[in-house]
Amino acid sequence: MFSNNAVSVALAGICEPTTVGTVAGCNIDSSGFQLERLAKHSFQAQFGVRQPITDTIDVLFNFDAFYQSKRFIGSTEQNFIPGYWDSDLRIGFETKQWSAIGYVSNVFDNQTVRGGFAFGDFHPFGNAGFALQAAPRRQFGVRLGYNF
Repeated sequence: MFSNNAVSVALAGICEPTTVGTVAGCNIDSSGFQLERLAKHSFQAQFGVRQPITDTIDVLFNFDAFYQSKRFIGSTEQNFIPGYWDSDLRIGFETKQWSAIGYVSNVFDNQTVRGGFAFGDFHPFGNAGFALQAAPRRQFGVRLGYNF
């Protein structure tokens, strides 16, 4: 059991020992820690070109890039999801009535984990487990459209 005036340093902040009835525990001060699952930095850019090639047909090209820095899972900043880059590409033809657009999602097939959460919170000592989202695999295809 903790004494009322003892202060110890825990893994995830300052532990102020406390007792409620017969149960001893810690009040944790986590000030200064980054919010869990929130990236400190992110970046998104898009480049697109649409150019007529005849009086009725346009060719289009779009490239998107996205970055997200590492995110901590759990309040202890001991475990994290790494930062990653992702990019998508679209090339196609379009008229007022129809469109044919080829696409590639996750162009470079980046397999970095994209998200997740921790469970079994044993603050200040960490979490019992994690559920992580696998990165989407590279996908490609063609989208056809027709306006009536």
